[in-house]
Parts: sequence; structure tokens; C-alpha cells
Amino acid sequence: MRKFSVCIIALVCFAINLHGQGFYGVHSPNGVDVWGVGKSGLVFHSTDGGVTWANFTQGAANLRSIFTMGSDVWIVGDNGAFYSSTNSGIDWSSSSLIGGSTLRSVVFADGSNGWAAGDNGTILNTANGGATWQAQVSGTTQTLYSVAFSDAVTGYAVGALGTVLKTVDGGLHWNSIGQRDWTSDIYSVSVNGGDVYICGADGFSWESDNGGTDWASLYFKTDSKVDVNDVFVKGREDVVYVGGGGFIRHTIDGGGSYQFASHQMFAKLNDVFFYDSLRGWVCSEKNNAIMRTTDGGTTWLLPQGTTIAYSWVSKISTGGSIGNTFVIDPWNKNRIFAALSNAIYMSADRGETWSLVPGKTAGGGSQWSFYISPRDSNIWLAATSGSPSKGVKRSTDRGVTWTSVLTRNFTSYGMPLEMDPDHPDTLFFGAEGAGSGPNGILYRSTNRGATWDTLASTSFRSPCDIVVIPDSTNIMYVGDGTTGSGSAQMWRSTDTGHTWTSIYSSASSEIPMIAVSRLRKDYAFATAWSNTSVMKSTNQGVTWTSISSTTSTWGADIAKDDPNVYMYGTYGGGTSYLSSNAGSSFNPTSLTGSNSGMLCYDRATIFAHQAGGGVYKYVVTYTVPTTNLQTVTVVSPNGGESWQYNTSHNITWTSGNVGNVRIDYKTSPAGAWQTIVASTPSASGSYAWVVPNAPTSQARIRISDASDTNPIDSSNGFFSITVAGISTQPSVLSLGHVGVGSSRSDTIRIFNNGTATLVISSISTSSGVFVPGRTSFSISPSSSDTLSVSFSPIAIQTYNDTLRINTNAPTSPTFVELSGVGDNPNSVPEEGLPTAFALAQNYPNPFNPSTTISYSLPAESFVSLTLYNTLGQEVAELVNQLQTAGRYTVTFAGRDKRGVDLSSGIYFYRLRAGSFVDMKKMLLLK
Repeated sequence: MRKFSVCIIALVCFAINLHGQGFYGVHSPNGVDVWGVGKSGLVFHSTDGGVTWANFTQGAANLRSIFTMGSDVWIVGDNGAFYSSTNSGIDWSSSSLIGGSTLRSVVFADGSNGWAAGDNGTILNTANGGATWQAQVSGTTQTLYSVAFSDAVTGYAVGALGTVLKTVDGGLHWNSIGQRDWTSDIYSVSVNGGDVYICGADGFSWESDNGGTDWASLYFKTDSKVDVNDVFVKGREDVVYVGGGGFIRHTIDGGGSYQFASHQMFAKLNDVFFYDSLRGWVCSEKNNAIMRTTDGGTTWLLPQGTTIAYSWVSKISTGGSIGNTFVIDPWNKNRIFAALSNAIYMSADRGETWSLVPGKTAGGGSQWSFYISPRDSNIWLAATSGSPSKGVKRSTDRGVTWTSVLTRNFTSYGMPLEMDPDHPDTLFFGAEGAGSGPNGILYRSTNRGATWDTLASTSFRSPCDIVVIPDSTNIMYVGDGTTGSGSAQMWRSTDTGHTWTSIYSSASSEIPMIAVSRLRKDYAFATAWSNTSVMKSTNQGVTWTSISSTTSTWGADIAKDDPNVYMYGTYGGGTSYLSSNAGSSFNPTSLTGSNSGMLCYDRATIFAHQAGGGVYKYVVTYTVPTTNLQTVTVVSPNGGESWQYNTSHNITWTSGNVGNVRIDYKTSPAGAWQTIVASTPSASGSYAWVVPNAPTSQARIRISDASDTNPIDSSNGFFSITVAGISTQPSVLSLGHVGVGSSRSDTIRIFNNGTATLVISSISTSSGVFVPGRTSFSISPSSSDTLSVSFSPIAIQTYNDTLRINTNAPTSPTFVELSGVGDNPNSVPEEGLPTAFALAQNYPNPFNPSTTISYSLPAESFVSLTLYNTLGQEVAELVNQLQTAGRYTVTFAGRDKRGVDLSSGIYFYRLRAGSFVDMKKMLLLK
């Protein structure tokens, strides 16, 4: 249930708008309570770590950033929009912050000190948890996209045109620490002590290990210059980046090497956040599917119930060839060209819309290969079948006029012209052998196609595709074949094309396309027509294995931002195949016509070139189910359990869209409900309860929303509370045989924790029954006898001392410990490492002004020790770190996370260590 309050500055009406699609920010205070904010006031909230989501809106402005801490939530957005909650989203305050500038990032160093940054160099600061804000002087008018603080005084802000600012006094002074030649927009900054990572447009990525004094470039190797939208530092040199069309790349050596996560998001990713080393989330501004990981980023999952639809949309309806003629303009990454038949088309918005470039043709006939020089954008080259002859044509005026620079017959089944990716002045052309015989010629130009020389006489028949390996340009592949020959062949060179070795042959006629990637240069994929299968190499073409039995495969490409994403099409099959795991599996999608080429600009921007059928764009849509229905269901105890007094048991439940729950119990149908905990996070699904001394066979548990008791659920049946593991009915404990003799005392010692325990009903022998009225009495058995004690486990009286029984026995005194009733005060602490997780009661309790909390860890665990008030609000965080196995003590000084002395009252402290959770109550008396 959501409630709203109005802050002093302004009242904002919350109109529900469910049409917003896409998120700009995601954050979590505890790993289970997760928030996402985005377009048109869209807010998603999960109480189960991102498995399921509820949605609502906060105003209508785009919400750009969110930060959470404990039960506090802060959101900023367009036009100075600001929303905050101090109770996990139950109540909200809203305002328009100073100046009304769009705010793009918000961060808090603690519960009081926070900063927001945005357009026109705006930086705002609050020292009271967001109640009021003051403007700080940033010294720039550039848009600031991200702000991060390593502590309450040291912070960084980054923005447009290479802006990087730093403060060492909490923002009173900001100084530029960027390099003069930085001109890219910088979208994100993340810090870990002195380690600072920044990233931005066109693959911009830099790192400093001394707080920004010195910087080192991190080369991302993305040939399409995709944007790096966000960076998150998990730990020392442990960094995650997201962006482009959905790539997630992870380094554990500060950028020395990267691993790419395999996942099902094919859309621009905007934000990544990790709560700890394992739990993280990413979001996209293109859809409502917030992905989650629980294994550090190895595996990413979409929300439960998400459905994905794959389709192709026609962008150019006519024109084509059997070669791949897509070109990303090396001078403008948003511009893509496609040479179709005897025409050239251009898109200025990454393939959304296309237009015919007037007069820009390479002559009559069709174009099989097309390139624009990265050295000089005026130089265009094409392999064309047009007049006056078949071969290579060149333009020096952006396609206005064309000159034939190499006349040779070439294949009609691929793209025989190739540009060296590392030396773009060098191009290669594979000429067909005479009569398609095994005597093809490989030509090379080193002056951007102006002149050509014979590089090698080969055994090629009709080269369909030539590939030069990025960053290893001495290694080249040629896919060779002739229609009807029934024998396609893969060739490999390790000396830049001078000599060639046949690697494998297949029963197909051609190997029309080979795909390689700079991001993973050891890998290569090859298609085949018309039989056999798709082949893959993981060792730079030395060996190849089949990964798909699809027939008649043709065009293929690897995403420029993620080498896990590979797409291929079929010539005549009407189907495309997409892999997000480097070819381990494929998703088929219907594609009209016969494919001749593929371009994977990035994960989310994929195009198919259809022979005679124009250009299609791949579209992936996500439908994410959400529900605002609040639920809570008691799981245990739910009837039939028997829980022993003074032992710890987990009360468990399931819930949906409930931030905190209240837990109560009662011991009889007519009894009153008694509070176990007034508020505890519902997402934990478990609460460790030390069972009270209230023996009964008719106990129930009740769990409800802590904010308004709705929803509510109780145990389906009764459970029992027992004492010392003994039935609630009167019982007998035998002390054994005693003999006739001189008078002496036997001892029954009753241990307990200070609460009511047992009432002695009678002591009996075969010679009689004696009802004690005091703690010491005598009996005189006539012979060797058995002494028994009858008792009823009724909470009437507390025994903290010794019950003495005179038996006139000559034997040694009998010592009996009623195990399970309480702790043995004479027990000796165990030595060595603990064997179980444990949280002790604080001492002293009640306390003023300080108290000590002890706990034990049997294994290394990430430990969180947090203090809450009776409303379930986080008061202080005492521990939040990875700790080795052992015993620990923490002193709590009676102050909240802002350093303010707490008032008298009841507080709860919760230990979370791995999957172990326990909570206890403390009392502060002043």
C-alpha cells in the first residue's frame, strides 16, 4: 500500500501512467528490495530481489536516477523533480529542487549527506537526508551525467565534452581533473577508494588508481564505437560495464581482460548496480525488463514471466545482391550505408529510416562488396558486375563518379573485396580462376584501391569471402567454392596472404560468409551453401567444428559490442538464427526471402540484406508482467509443529509487494495477540524467534503488513510450545535408586534464563508421597527405593536456585540437570572456531549509553549487522563487510547513523551472515 505526504516546498499529484517504457536507474538497499525508475514517472519496485515487480508512477517527468539506503529512497529527474521516502516507499515527499534543472544523478554518502547533479553544471547538496538542498559551485556549465562519492568529503562528477570534476571537501569546491584532449561525453563514474573508473560515448573508458591524478585508457575494441553507458566498481579491479546494444562486460584485473555475459537482453543498457559481489541488476531505457544476477554477473535473468518476441521489419523494400554490402560510416557512427543492386542507400539514424543517395552508384549491374575509407571519407570502393567491366571500381568524390581500377572476373556468390581492419589503406581482392578452375589470383592494394598488384597465385576457384583477422592481420581466411562443384573449401594464411593452406572441405558448393570479431579474435564462424552446416573455430581457424545442421546458410556477422552474439541467415530458407552464447544455441526467426548479408552493428541493431528483397531490421520486444497486489502467507509454523521453549526457530512466510511485516503470536483461541516484532523486512521471508515460556498446544502465528496490517495471514492450524522437550501434561522424572542410611541431601538444579519455568508438584517413593512447601524437605525410605519428582510445566514461579531433598541415602548425592530448560551457567565456552552461526543477546541489557553485541561465524561470510527501531526503520549499520570465521564483538554507542543520540526505547538488531538471519531486541534506558 502506498501513502503520500507533502513536503514543505510543493505538492505533486501522482497520476498513474502505465504507458512509460524503459528505465534510467536501478538500485537496492539490501539485495532483495529493488527499485527502478524511468520514463514518464515510471517506478518499479520488487521485494524479492527482482524476480517479480510492482509498478506505479511518480508524476509525469522522466526519472533519471535513484539511490537507496536502509529504508530511505531518493529519486531525481527532469525539471528538478525530487521524490523521497524514509520508510521504504510507504510514504513519499516530493518537490521541485532549486533551479528546476534536469537532474541526472543522485548519491548519498550516508543517511544525511547527499548530492544531485544535472544540466547546466548543476550540483546540489543536502545535509539532512534531502529535507533541504543547497546549490554548489561546480565551475562548469556542461551537463553532468553522473556523481559518485567514496566518503562524505571525496566525490567526483562527470559530464559532457570530457568534463571530470573532483571535490575533497564535500562539494564546497570542485576542480577539473580531466585531460585536455577529452572531448567525448562522459556518462558514468564509479569509485572504490582511490580507484576511479569513468566511461562514455564512442567507447570512452579510462581508469585512475590514485584518485584522478593520473589516468590510463582502457581500449574497448568496439569497431562500431558503441557507447559505454555505465560502470560499476564491485571491488579492487573488479569492474562491470554496460552499454551499446546490451553488452555486459566484466573485468577482474582492472581492464586487462574481459568476460562477456551471455543473456537475453537485446537493447541499450543504461545502468548497472551491484548490492554486493553476487547480487546485481541492469536496466534499459528501451523496455521494462530489469535483469538480475545472483552469481556475480555470470548468469543474468529476466523478471519472472517475461515473454520475448522476435521479428524482422522491412526498412528497404527492393534491391539486393548476393554479397554483404553494409558499411558503417567510419566518420559518423550513426550513419549506415547499404549498396543494393545498382543503388546506394543511407540511414542517418542507425537504420531506422533509409533514403536513396541520388546518383551514388558504382555503375550498372550489382554490387557485391562496398567500403568507405576510414582515412578519407571521399574514397568509396565497390566490387561490381556493372559496365564497362566486372571488377573493382573506385570513387574519390563520395560516389559521384566512378573509375574502374581492377578488371577481373569474380564470384557471383559472396564478397570478394576486403579491407584490412587495422591498415585500412590495404585492400584485398580475390579473382576467380580461369573457367572457375583452381588458379585464382589474390590482388592487393596499399593505396586505398588506387592501384593493384598480384599478391599471390593460389589454388582458389572462386573466392566467396576474404577475411583479415583484427589485431592479427597476418592471419587471413578465404571461403572458396563454385556452384555445382559439391566441394566448398576453407583456406588459411599466416603470412598476410602470400601462401595458403587448405583447412577443411565440405559437401557444399560454397562458403559464402565468414564472421570474425576484434573482441574475440580467436573465434570465427563460417556458413555453407547448400548442404552441411555452420562451422566454428576457436583457435584462429586451425580447426573447425559443426555447430548447426541448418542447410543453405549464407550471410553472417558478430555483434561489434559483444562476441557472444552471432547471427546468420539462409539463402532460400526464409529463416534467420540468432545466438547469444557464441553459437551454443540459436533462436530461429522467420525472415522473408533469401539472405545474402548480415550486419550486427551491436546486440540491439541487426540488419539483414535480402537478395532482391531489400533490408530488414531485427526487432526484439519484451513483455514484463507486473502486479500491485499485496500478499503475505504464513509458511511456518502453519500447524502441527512442536517448538521447545528457549530454542530458536525460523518463522517463515512468502509475500508480494509488502515492504515490512509485523509478526504476532497467541497461545489460545481466545487469547490476545502478542507482538514478536513490530516491523521486519518482508523480503527476507524469515525471522528467527526465540520461543517464549508459554507452554500450550494451541499457539498460532500471525503476519501482516507493518504499515496498515493489510494483507494479513495466520497459521492454518495450532502448533505447540513445550518446555524441556516434555509434554505440557504433568510428567515424572526419575532420580534413580536411593538406599537406607544416614541423612543427606540430593540436589535437583533447575537452570533457566530468568523467566518462569517449572512448578514441583510432588516427590514420591514407594513408601509415600510428599508435597513440598519449601525448597528443602526430608523423606525416609524404608529400603532401597526409586525416587521420582512429579512436576507440571505451568508458568507460575521462577526457580533460580537449588531444590534440596533429604533422602537419608548413604550414596553420593544425585545431580540432575533438566536439559532444555535453559543455559547451564557452569558450561565452559568452546574453543577453536565456532561450529554454528549465532547471535548473542547484547550485554548489558537494558543499557545506557553503550552495549556490546557478540556473534559467531563458522565460515567466511558477508556480514550485515543492522539496528532498527520499532517501525522497522534502519537506525544504524554496525557491520557491512566480508568477515572470516570466528567470534566477534561490536560496541554500540547508542547513536544513529547520523551520529545523533538515540532516545529511550526498544530497538532491534539483526545479523545477516550468508543465508543465516537472526534478530534480537534491546532496551535503551536513559
